[in-house]
Amino acid sequence: MKPLLIVGLGNPLMGDDGVGALLAESLAGRADADVLIGGTDLLRCAGEIEGRQRVILIDAVQCEAESDVPGEITVTDEDPPEGLSAGTHTLSAPAAVRLLRHFMPEVRFTWLLAGVRSVRAGEGLSPELAAALPRLRERLMELAATPSTSACHQPLHPPASITTLSIDS
Repeated sequence: MKPLLIVGLGNPLMGDDGVGALLAESLAGRADADVLIGGTDLLRCAGEIEGRQRVILIDAVQCEAESDVPGEITVTDEDPPEGLSAGTHTLSAPAAVRLLRHFMPEVRFTWLLAGVRSVRAGEGLSPELAAALPRLRERLMELAATPSTSACHQPLHPPASITTLSIDS
């Protein structure tokens, strides 16, 4: 079985949408895992995903309510709803994971989702998300150190069961 794979998703040329790629890039060589920048097309990573026991996906999700704080962290083994995708993905990342789960049922996919307020053209993260990067990196390192057999099932519904950390805590 291949080691843990961490995949950073998103487009760094679209502001906060690039947080997954940026975070993954910062972990290369620092985590006991293979690290891959998946960009906006998760399916092109299928060959790297195949044969893994666990894959951690890092992506941005749109904050929906005014009470949502950019930089909030959500960890779940369930796919985020399509409506929350903030990416510029042709085939959304959740749809790609559903397809990959069908063909690779042995792979456990865990999402680390960073809440973003907006996605705009241009490089660089918003100040709120940039301030959350150390927390995101710490949480990702915790996930990477967690054995793949450990429970990490924190469903997206009902909302009270989401594990989130805001940048203010």
